[in-house]
Amino acid sequence: MVYLFIFCILIVFSFLDITDINRSSKMIFFVISSLILVFLAGLRFETGGDWPGYTIFFNEVEPLPQVLFGNAPVFQESYMEWGYKIINAVVKSMGGNAQAMFFIIASLSGILLFVYLKRYLKNPIVGVMIYYTTMFLSLDMIAIRQGIAVVLFFGSVRYIYERRFLPFLLIVVIAFLFHRSVVLVLPLYFFLHRKMSTKGYIVCFILSLAVFVLHISWMAPLLKLLAAAIGGVNGLILEAYITNSVYGVARNLSVGTWINILLFILYINNKSKLEEKKYFYCFFNLFMLNIFIYFVCYELIELSNRYRFYFTVCNLVLLPYIIEVYREPLQKLVAYAGIVVFSFLYGRMVFLEMPGAAAYNPYQNYIIYSVFEKRSTGQERLDKSDEAYINDRQSE
Repeated sequence: MVYLFIFCILIVFSFLDITDINRSSKMIFFVISSLILVFLAGLRFETGGDWPGYTIFFNEVEPLPQVLFGNAPVFQESYMEWGYKIINAVVKSMGGNAQAMFFIIASLSGILLFVYLKRYLKNPIVGVMIYYTTMFLSLDMIAIRQGIAVVLFFGSVRYIYERRFLPFLLIVVIAFLFHRSVVLVLPLYFFLHRKMSTKGYIVCFILSLAVFVLHISWMAPLLKLLAAAIGGVNGLILEAYITNSVYGVARNLSVGTWINILLFILYINNKSKLEEKKYFYCFFNLFMLNIFIYFVCYELIELSNRYRFYFTVCNLVLLPYIIEVYREPLQKLVAYAGIVVFSFLYGRMVFLEMPGAAAYNPYQNYIIYSVFEKRSTGQERLDKSDEAYINDRQSE
């Protein structure tokens, strides 16, 4: 119930954010909203996913002095990226534990998100609410390395719009130090800012949807050739995504399918108004890339979901833009209600404590579990969540 309660708080704060209350009050609510997410992720104890691997790595990695003097085999041999490994080594050198590392990563992500949402949006708390349900639960509570990379890329969109390659490249390089997948966004600098006609966007959408509906197979054979060409550990990882009975599963018709269709209709119908917004085309083109990944790359749901995060950041800006461009109070209210429903649908598994979200529920707070010496059920719940996930994938 903790997650649903926080969602309700964000609904109240974001609603106030679109009203005429004074700016200082809005800023206070924005700060509180951001801090809630930082503390929720930073103080989670054996809750969510990927924490066993991150905890083991922290316990085994050498402190910074050993790393600097080249006496750190665990650090050197780990597949994780250097930026993330350095943070672990520094925290360990200062006498911290894995929980301190989790809190630092959550704080870094939260601060970056705060800065970037404030840059892009008139109503940033609406963006916080959308981020909470669409990305936070998957990134800040599981894939924390990629979470940093995604938020950094989100901030770099400004430099694509301003045609400033060096700042964009610098941010992507920093993001690469946390998750190597971000290298795929580099080509976006050259076309993300470009405009296309409404008819062109519609044609691209229909063609993408047709590949999904007609189940046109093209991706798996191509990636098998690519995995063989890459070779090594990365080639084996890519091959596993293709051939594994859990990861190599195709996407079927789902709630997400209808959400993406409805979002396209919403954005394209309001395109003439949305064009007035400074960063519209950059984020709408990201949305179209999300459509491509979702529908055209339907054959490998796990792989496409991993990379979609770089593109689904578009909704953090485009949906609040809808509220901004509507003039009538009733239109704004209807748009806001739609965003709340959209956000709830994304987070429904965790909010309603479904079996597939067992790793999240109940939420375990590090301070409470340490002070009162409560027994963690994190591993048992993670096992249940993994089992539900595997069963769901195998039934696809």
